[in-house]
Amino acid sequence: MKHKAIFGKKIITPFKVINNGFVIINNNLIEYVGTRKTNEFHFDEIDYEGEYVVPGFIDIHCHGGNGYDTMDSTETALKEISIFKGKNGCTGFLPTTVTSSIKDKLRAVEVIKKYKKRHTNEGAEILGIHLEGPFINPRQKGAQREDLIIPISLDTMENFINESGGLIKIVTYAPELDENFKFTSFLKLNNIIPSVGHSFAEYETIINAIKHGLQSASHTFNQMKGMHHRQPGTVGAVLAEECLFAEIIADCIHVHPAIIKLLVKAKGANRVILVTDAIRAAGLNDGTYDLGGQSVIVKNGEARLKSGNLAGSTLTMNKAIKNMVQKVGIDIKDCIKMASLNPATLLGLDKDRGSLLPGKRADITILDKNFNIIYTIREGRLIYNRGHENIIRKFL
Repeated sequence: MKHKAIFGKKIITPFKVINNGFVIINNNLIEYVGTRKTNEFHFDEIDYEGEYVVPGFIDIHCHGGNGYDTMDSTETALKEISIFKGKNGCTGFLPTTVTSSIKDKLRAVEVIKKYKKRHTNEGAEILGIHLEGPFINPRQKGAQREDLIIPISLDTMENFINESGGLIKIVTYAPELDENFKFTSFLKLNNIIPSVGHSFAEYETIINAIKHGLQSASHTFNQMKGMHHRQPGTVGAVLAEECLFAEIIADCIHVHPAIIKLLVKAKGANRVILVTDAIRAAGLNDGTYDLGGQSVIVKNGEARLKSGNLAGSTLTMNKAIKNMVQKVGIDIKDCIKMASLNPATLLGLDKDRGSLLPGKRADITILDKNFNIIYTIREGRLIYNRGHENIIRKFL
């Protein structure tokens, strides 16, 4: 395969911004990042170009999109979600479950295992599974079904792990329900990331959970015990403890822009992870949709249960970055890091993806000046082309 040349008015690695730069791909790897005047490669054509050239996005918390949900438990659903994620700039993602019956959850993880074994090249890559629920606190159930929440069980968790073929990467759970932190330790022992969510844990509980392996916080601020100046709660611990990664749904509906800015200031750009928490309604019109057996009403892009509780989102990763830049006021370099390198780091994949550096996988997203996706490239192969631009043009 010949070298592929990508031109960007701004190449965001995301460690630095290279103006009017190039990324050169050799097969499935990045071979060069820089400007043409220092480029030892000779090429006559630009294969892809755009305003921004950035590492492919990784969404670690996504239930579905374009009419499909992880809990549909079909290979067709996973294929369509993967294609949808690729369309929105993702080169990798974690299909995410909701609280459901043990039988339905086991079926969902088994189908993901079977689908991934096919080594399908369609859309964004499934990097593993994010198990959200059923080990959560009913007081913070949010849009999860309370009747299907169960006590923490190592045996049940072991069944999930076995049925998934070891694909479970993150578990969202309530640490305050974990007796002597045996569950947290068990997850860590099995190379699974424990993530606090749907939790009413006190500050001290989170501190102790960290000692046993807690690494992350799911959709920070949403469905977790809030902060008081004498009782820091779950949120206070997440903000204060540097070691914890913090997911954020940056649709500016789940969390006010000022609070998102506070999170970034408290955690630093290296510990915040942009997620969509997208449901099947993402990419579709307003209407009524299903989430885990519950009706979700989407109006003006907001997804809520009849009770008024927020129920996931219709957010895409490129829109999250746009919101972070334009509504929250975060530097674009940091926003790209939150969508690519940080999730790769949490998942232990940062050695070969998450940044535009020679030797890394050619997982690359190309956007226009309005943050719309033009091309998505996974392992050097085009998985999405908006079609409004010529793929190849002569270099001038």
